[in-house]
Amino acid sequence: MTDSLRANDGVFNLEFSPEFVQQFSQGRLTTLEQVAQFNPEGYVKRSIFKTDSLHFGLYCLEPGQINARHKHPQNDEICYVVQGTGEIVIGNEIAAVEAGVFIHAHQSVEHEIRNTGTERMLIIVVQSPLPLKTER
Repeated sequence: MTDSLRANDGVFNLEFSPEFVQQFSQGRLTTLEQVAQFNPEGYVKRSIFKTDSLHFGLYCLEPGQINARHKHPQNDEICYVVQGTGEIVIGNEIAAVEAGVFIHAHQSVEHEIRNTGTERMLIIVVQSPLPLKTER
């Protein structure tokens, strides 16, 4: 599997190779360990798959990394913390999060994810509807 890596303001976007996407669409499976990737320069955002109306991805944050405050004017975002501990900021509220916690950020509400723990943080993210737009 060959991935492409694009840096944008300390966010590293990884997209799967066409071969991987084709394999996945044919029903082959992958594991979290195969798709998780970290970068000391900034958090990594992986796109696992998209449909006409939904994006399914993975955020990979090293300790101290932040998915900076932003909003999606047309899209809801649902996250599931798989591993790690940190904080979520939604609007003006801050809450501690850990593995097993679900997060829902409504469209147009600013939010931020911070890895405040000592271990890597993995977050599954689902965004809908598409196209996804982000404002910082």
